[in-house]
Amino acid sequence: MREDDYLLKTPHDYKKFPARTANYIEVLGNGGLYSLNWDEIVLYREKFKISGRIGASVMPNERILEQSYVIENNYIFGSNPHHFEIGPGLTLQRKYNAVCSDTSMYPKYKMESVWFGMFRLGYRFQQQEDGFFFRFGLTPIFYRKYDCATDIPPSNWFWLGLAIGMSY
Repeated sequence: MREDDYLLKTPHDYKKFPARTANYIEVLGNGGLYSLNWDEIVLYREKFKISGRIGASVMPNERILEQSYVIENNYIFGSNPHHFEIGPGLTLQRKYNAVCSDTSMYPKYKMESVWFGMFRLGYRFQQQEDGFFFRFGLTPIFYRKYDCATDIPPSNWFWLGLAIGMSY
C-alpha cells in the first residue's frame, strides 16, 4: 500500500484556488447599526483584487421592522493578508416615515424607500487560506433628505465600519 491510499481527498491548493468568499457582520457601516454580509472576490491577482458585496439588516422601529440592503464594489490593493480597499456602494433603506399631506394631530405613516450613495476607504485582512476575516473603514454616506415643509440640501454622514467574519 502507498501512503496516499489513506487520504480521503486531496488537500486544497490555496496557491491555485485561494479563499475568495467571506461572510461577516459589519457594525456601524453603510448598512446602518449592523449588517450581515456576503463578499465575493470576482477578480483575483496577487496584488490587485475586485470584490462584490451584498448585505442586509433589520431594525425595529416601534411595531414595524425597517430593512436596509447594501450593494458594494471594492478594489483591493496589496499582498496577502493585508490589503487597502476602496470602492463605491449603494444602500437602500425601507423606512417608516410620516405622510407629508396628512396635517392632522396624529399623522399617518407609510413605508418608503430611501437610497444612499456611499464610498469605502479602508483596511482589509483576508488570508489566501480559509480563516479569519477583518475589515475596518471610513464609509461616508451621501444622501438628499426630503422634509414635509422644505427640501433640505444634500449632506453626508461619516460612518466608521468594523467587520469580523470568516473567509473560505
